[in-house]
Amino acid sequence: MQVKKKIDETIADRNTFHTNWRTEEALRIKREKELAETKEALDQRTRELAAAQEALATKDAEIAQLNTDLTRTRNDLTRARADRDAAQAKVVAYELTGLTPDEVKEVIARLKQSLEDIKGLNEEIAKRDTTIEGLEVRIAELVGPSDVPVILPAGLKGKVVTVDPKWDFIVIDLGKNDGLLLNGQMLVSRNGKLLAKVRIVNVMDNRAIANVMGGWKLDDIMEGDTVLY
Repeated sequence: MQVKKKIDETIADRNTFHTNWRTEEALRIKREKELAETKEALDQRTRELAAAQEALATKDAEIAQLNTDLTRTRNDLTRARADRDAAQAKVVAYELTGLTPDEVKEVIARLKQSLEDIKGLNEEIAKRDTTIEGLEVRIAELVGPSDVPVILPAGLKGKVVTVDPKWDFIVIDLGKNDGLLLNGQMLVSRNGKLLAKVRIVNVMDNRAIANVMGGWKLDDIMEGDTVLY
């Protein structure tokens, strides 16, 4: 009986060990999967940020060129209007002057030329106006519209799990399952002190990546800091 009892206990211990091992192995695999997903998201975000920086530099250069073109076009328009006004003043001056028949013929010829000049200048002014409108629209497109607030669940709260100071983004332990939405804005604090305001740029089931918003970084963010809406 003692031997059988010992065998049963041994078998029970072995079964318990295997059960615990399988549970721990499943948890390990799950954690590795989550870590791999988070790493891939971080790598993707890093690539996106690098591309965004390059695109931003290109956009800034384009805006600067458009502003230069806009200034030059406005200057050309001012000159064209001045030339037109001078030509119109000349027409009026001729009309008010008493002339001989021969002089009238000469004046008529000059007036015709002046009227042609005025017509050409008006066409040039219309072109410049159209160019200016196009440049202003393009600049507005590049600058972009103002942000529209995204409403998140009231009282939503989580923790910072990873910080990337180089690219100014963080990973938080909130995701789709918590009601987190893309472009949502949250506050980061430590012991009641506001550290920064962030915008959600990538949302997974239980994780999310957020960028620190420009002008809202009041202090360095650390792992374990609180994020809340």
